[in-house]
Amino acid sequence: MDSFARLPPELITQIIIYIADFSAVESIISASPQVHAVFQAQPSIVRDLIQADPITSFPEIQNLCNNISLIQTSLAQCPDLAHYQQACDRIPNFGYTEALCMLRLAAQTQRLACTCLTLIQNNLVSALCEVPAGSLSGPDRVQKVREPFSWTEEYRVYNSLWHLQHYSYLRKAATERWGWDQASIQTLDAYDDWNKIIDIRNMERFWTVAALLSDLGLNPSYGHYPFQHKQRYLAQDLEGEESSRAAWTFPRGTPPPFFSSFNLPPSRYLTSGNGPPFWSPPPLPPETEATDAWWLTPKYRSWNPRHVSYLQLAASSASLDRQPKSYSLLNLKPWRRLGMTTWDTWRIYTLGLFDFNRREAMPTPDGGLLEATPRDERVLQQTPVIDYVSRWLALIGEPRRQVRSTWIGGLLREYVV
Repeated sequence: MDSFARLPPELITQIIIYIADFSAVESIISASPQVHAVFQAQPSIVRDLIQADPITSFPEIQNLCNNISLIQTSLAQCPDLAHYQQACDRIPNFGYTEALCMLRLAAQTQRLACTCLTLIQNNLVSALCEVPAGSLSGPDRVQKVREPFSWTEEYRVYNSLWHLQHYSYLRKAATERWGWDQASIQTLDAYDDWNKIIDIRNMERFWTVAALLSDLGLNPSYGHYPFQHKQRYLAQDLEGEESSRAAWTFPRGTPPPFFSSFNLPPSRYLTSGNGPPFWSPPPLPPETEATDAWWLTPKYRSWNPRHVSYLQLAASSASLDRQPKSYSLLNLKPWRRLGMTTWDTWRIYTLGLFDFNRREAMPTPDGGLLEATPRDERVLQQTPVIDYVSRWLALIGEPRRQVRSTWIGGLLREYVV
């Protein structure tokens, strides 16, 4: 029996908007003929859902959603990338077919995002559960990992998923439906160029999410160059497989991972045991001194978290033929599984995995206040220098580095873990 059969269409519309959950709305529309009829008569409901969602309300996500819908529903023929971009610039048709496509895309993205987030959470919990850091015990650190995801963490995964779907659906249409020549495909593959992704470091998020989807049972193919810059640093990667190198070391125009399908078997969806397998993104964080200081607000959504500097500095050292702090920081495969480019720096700080110099006291999201970094030599001499790199290496089961001291401000300081 249809539980919605006796409800007026106006009330059903309000219920759908109130739910504000793409996956749940898709399920209700599939299960209830009455809700499906209301949706078919009022496809603009999807626009309302997209505008109300904390992730899809942003213009860059709406553009990706519109463009994928265009590829799947409206473009019968498209000879090359320039024509595709012109079609994307036009005001799209929006009826029941387009609305249903967008709803299914948003619901699929939500399920994949929740599963990827749960996977990196579970992976990090497994890495931390028996490893203390200073005064933090393993269970203390696990508890901090299990705290709800921040808006910034969720946005990074959602944004990557939308881009991976956009590239993959477009490339599949170009090769299988539209018959683009090789030159046009090469132009399409330079995804970062024609999408104006200025900071190439952001592309590593795509590779991180692709690695997680691969572990969940999907089959990405990679178009990066298999040759490694320094053979003694990394093993050679096979062509078409995941690279050990960070994506920010690739030349511009390197294509992102390609997926022929994003259909994850239901048995591969994950749950942390603390809640439902799928959830809606958290609301936008308030604009406060603390959220601004820790880059947790939407205006920082394209920025890389501070702690990724450990990986970037290692790659820079290798490119200059200098010894990095650890060669294990050059192999991004384990760090992708731990989601290190996804977590916000506040969480990584609370886990005892990162700190940075502060010219003045800094408020924290939990209502605390961090003191400014001391500059007095006597104070510095008494302040322990934490070997954060060794703490990172412990996450992947590697022993502490052999280095025991470092020069800071003209002083030889001993490391502590």
